[in-house]
Amino acid sequence: MLTNNASMARHYAQEVKQKTDFERMETVKDLADTHATLEHVVEARFGNWGGVMALPEPEDLWPQGQLLVAFTRSLAGLANGRSLSTLVQGVLEAIQATTESHGHLQRLMVTYLRAAVLERDGASVTELEALFEKEETDRLEAHFHPNNPPMWLFPSSLFLMEAAARQEATAAAARHKRAFLHTYPKSALADRSAS
Repeated sequence: MLTNNASMARHYAQEVKQKTDFERMETVKDLADTHATLEHVVEARFGNWGGVMALPEPEDLWPQGQLLVAFTRSLAGLANGRSLSTLVQGVLEAIQATTESHGHLQRLMVTYLRAAVLERDGASVTELEALFEKEETDRLEAHFHPNNPPMWLFPSSLFLMEAAARQEATAAAARHKRAFLHTYPKSALADRSAS
């Protein structure tokens, strides 16, 4: 799913959702939610904010799915100029419904939103790196590496690589690209922004 091809990723997300027997997944609610919301996550990963907002919220989501939908819609709102407090409100409401077992995902989402707002407001790559380091995103993201399909398609190394490329900080972009490819060696997403 960490492909650089939006239409292929969208196709696979739709296929996963269509082939999932949600009635039989009562005991694996988080996996069911990952499958049900994969289209939202893929649209957000590729910055298709209109696509995120056009997708209906899947029925019968458990708390993790509600959290993923709130996160992707918050990113779409950010792209449309909404404030951090407005964006985080939807995620915080979804967080209240989640359990302690979703703590890593909650922290990653809030940190990612904060970083996105900071970058939008002109923060340097160094400032963004400091935020991700302070929030221990590498440690938190490690919990999601074995998932297939992955629940977390927003690794901090990719965010930092793309931010560095936008800021023309080529050394930082290359460093974060190496970190991303170390974790996701088969991903083509690194080809989007940095060489």
